[in-house]
Amino acid sequence: MLSEQIVNKKRLARSLSLGTGVPGALALGLLAYGFCAAGLHQLETQRLWVLPSVLIALTATGLLRRQAQAPDSGLPFLLLTLLLVQGLASPALEVSLPMAWLLAMPLLFLAVLPRPLPDEGLRSLPWLLLVPALLWTGPTLVHYGWYSAPAPETRDPNVVGDVWALALIFLAHQGVGPGVRRGRMALLVLVAATVSLVLFAVLGARIAGVLAGVGLLLLASLRRDRSLAWVLLAYGLGWLLAGPFSEIVLARPAEGLGAGFAQAGHRAMLLASAFALFQEAPFFGGGLMTFGLRQGAAAEALGLSGRAPMVHNDFAQWLAELGLIGAGALALLLLPGLWAALRCLARGVRAPLPAADQTLSWALGLGLVLGHSLVNFPLYDPGLWLFVVLARGVLAPLPAAPGGSAAFQGLRRALPLLWLPALGALVLLCAVALLQGPAAQRLGPSAVFQGAVRISTLAPFLPEPWALQARVAAQQWAAGGQAPGLEAYIASSFAAARERGPLYPLYYAEEAEFLAALGQRGEAQALLAAGLAVDPASPRLWAARLAVAPEAEKEGVARAWMPYCVYGWQRWPAMARRLGEALPPLAPAKDGAALAACRGPG
Repeated sequence: MLSEQIVNKKRLARSLSLGTGVPGALALGLLAYGFCAAGLHQLETQRLWVLPSVLIALTATGLLRRQAQAPDSGLPFLLLTLLLVQGLASPALEVSLPMAWLLAMPLLFLAVLPRPLPDEGLRSLPWLLLVPALLWTGPTLVHYGWYSAPAPETRDPNVVGDVWALALIFLAHQGVGPGVRRGRMALLVLVAATVSLVLFAVLGARIAGVLAGVGLLLLASLRRDRSLAWVLLAYGLGWLLAGPFSEIVLARPAEGLGAGFAQAGHRAMLLASAFALFQEAPFFGGGLMTFGLRQGAAAEALGLSGRAPMVHNDFAQWLAELGLIGAGALALLLLPGLWAALRCLARGVRAPLPAADQTLSWALGLGLVLGHSLVNFPLYDPGLWLFVVLARGVLAPLPAAPGGSAAFQGLRRALPLLWLPALGALVLLCAVALLQGPAAQRLGPSAVFQGAVRISTLAPFLPEPWALQARVAAQQWAAGGQAPGLEAYIASSFAAARERGPLYPLYYAEEAEFLAALGQRGEAQALLAAGLAVDPASPRLWAARLAVAPEAEKEGVARAWMPYCVYGWQRWPAMARRLGEALPPLAPAKDGAALAACRGPG
């Protein structure tokens, strides 16, 4: 039975290799990694998926490295180690380390990419990357199209446009041309899907739609292919019909690109916040995915209004989160690919590029994603980052045999030893994420308190297990439960969560509410002041401040929250509702419009 399974796996890998023109193990790894990671954009969800993605990538690249004839370039391994060390050193390890792994895994695929890649591989490789992402983007089109609202399981609409734009460029390049009969129907379907994206999604995806149109125009002009003119015509008609269709069928106007000019001030504020955070840690940065955790305090210190979890400029966010060393290393990785893409486009200007030249679509795709990264965050999407890294490898292959001294080669071979602590921490992080909820529900707060289950010992560096134990024990205490030292245990567990997660307003709020319940109102207010220094706009902290305040001061707390109420309704509606209910009636108020906005929808 076992031998039969091994044979079947070998047959699957062999068939994938023959069908795609790349090694079977690489094809399996890319496909599986794409299904695991390409559609995820929330770190809470990524924690459950990142471990299988990492193990798949490590297995595939390990198999391929055994088959390698010559040592690979040390550049991907240096960058991988830099990312993982930065993830381990971050003050928010539980979000930085998973993101570090998700950005590092494509570097391993780059290291084992065949050099040079066969023509069939150049033709088929993008579909290994894009098919999983295309499947993940379907729910986004539905939710943002018909319901005009996000859903937890969908991709971020700011980056979903790039996936469809890339697919359109690759299919247009491969599906038309002299002697090509296949792909016409699929091309029309893809044009329709791209137009629906342009119609349905938010402004960031519509910008990707514009870039896709520019890419098609360049493709048609560089190929001198008349068949592509029909694709451009269909794309243009789709844009013209998008507005009327939205108004007639969906009863709402399509979001125009002109709305982007209204966001210029908000984006400038985010860039200013990113630069301020970069100045705090200019060399190694503040940690991957920590911009959203730290931006509130930076904006308040600079007197800026508005909040956002991302800079909407990947290079500025790299500087803030990775510093000069990390951002510079990643930029140097991409520059050879960008330079090769420009050379490819310049070659097409001098003479028509033949249909067999597969590098043109890679060059256009790389330019599209990097261009969009100036106003959004596609490089933080695992699937799009995987495409960008492999596009760099296709356009500017790594050297097969790196140079350097023997000492450098020894260091390169020793670098994987530095991955072990990061991999161990990641395994513990994923184990805790999977186990802490079911264990607490099954065994109950008393078992947690008595030490029968001490999940925090699995990963003592994480705040969540401590907060979980404090939360369930506090529920027991509120229900009248008694145990020796229960109150001290709850308070110390809340404090441990806050100390391990100093960037998270939630932990300050929960601890302050418990201290207030104990009658320690002064300590609770001091703790909330420290939390509001982390994020002055957090609706969770303001809701806790409302709960801690005496009855006579509650209206004043709600009014003080009003400058942040729009952000509060976007980020934490349940807490914003509490604050809105504490506001005075609308009739006698002079600032009725502001009060109505802070009361939220309905």
